[in-house]
Amino acid sequence: MTSKIQHIVDLSVHAARTVVEHPDRWADFLSTAAWNYKYPFQDQLLIYAQRPDATACASIDVWNKRLNRWVKRGAKGIALIEDRGNHFGLRHVFDISDTQSRDPRPVSLWRMEPGDIAVVTETLNNAFGEQEPDAAWPNALLSAARNAVDDNSSDYVDLLVRELEGSLLEELERQPVEVLFRQIAYHSVAYMALTRCGMNASHYIGREDLSGIGNFNTLPALSQLGAAISDIAEMMLREIESTIRVQRRVERQTSQARDVRTVARETALTQNEAKRLPERTDEHGSDLHPSRGLSAARPDTDRGSSTDRQVWMLRKNYLKTEKKGTYASLLLSGELHQHLTEIDRSARTQLEQTMNELLRLHPAPDKASDPLGWTGYMNSLKQQVEETILTELIYN
Repeated sequence: MTSKIQHIVDLSVHAARTVVEHPDRWADFLSTAAWNYKYPFQDQLLIYAQRPDATACASIDVWNKRLNRWVKRGAKGIALIEDRGNHFGLRHVFDISDTQSRDPRPVSLWRMEPGDIAVVTETLNNAFGEQEPDAAWPNALLSAARNAVDDNSSDYVDLLVRELEGSLLEELERQPVEVLFRQIAYHSVAYMALTRCGMNASHYIGREDLSGIGNFNTLPALSQLGAAISDIAEMMLREIESTIRVQRRVERQTSQARDVRTVARETALTQNEAKRLPERTDEHGSDLHPSRGLSAARPDTDRGSSTDRQVWMLRKNYLKTEKKGTYASLLLSGELHQHLTEIDRSARTQLEQTMNELLRLHPAPDKASDPLGWTGYMNSLKQQVEETILTELIYN
């Protein structure tokens, strides 16, 4: 690991410790994350550590090619840790304040206006359940945040309880852990939603509401919590963003054509399009618009081709999609490659040893006299062993 990467790893660990020990700093982190809600937790933490005032981040290519802007001379990029297969690297993003353009048109960052409250409330009702009959804004937003956390917390808690070693939650049973998780997750998601919708979140969520963050005092525990909050807040804010952008499009079209029929059709379009939730993309700019199986066991020195790295990639992709908190923790601590190497080695060793043991107990047909029978038997046996390894080791 190079000194530059080690510096960013150390920075992420320090930032994690700071936000856990100080609820006010956790609130500051949530404010940064609110504006960069399309980034995963590990990137949000590093953006906060380097540029807490960042509101819209993207790579140079996105600024140049998609948004017709260029980065100002001397601007310092925000370094994010990137897994490049067999080694770590750094990629850099820049905040909108680091860019300029001769194009007079501003970059389109959505903003919630008073006139959007009714349609956004309707969207939140449809997506996250009905609110109180007369719930006024922002109570409707707070209620939606609570419903979103309640509906999605179980799976995240399942992952969290496996990462509590060394934390203040380690000795607790699952139920109190889930209670503490729901409390801090709700207040954190709500804080992000309030902030991004233009309100002063501290008027509704106080320091004491965020004090529960101190229980998640290890990087693995914090990463599990952070991944959950990031996912749920993104889900909510994408719904709001989609609704507002359609609303703005309808307003522009209405100002150009006063035809009542056109207005009615576009209103129907608003209700339909606001329900779409796009997936998180590879480029996480905040609001910027323009067959399974394992290879045969081989020595580690043979690693190099895509087939030889199959175990490594299967595990990494599983962590990135199904265990985002674990992936974030391993990436931020610089331990991801060590973990993947250990899983890779264990899988290959288990495959070879299990195959040898099964062949000892249940010998294959003679290869010389029955080559087709030997091939079919070995393929079937290998497939059975692979499924066990996938279930017990890689997808676990």
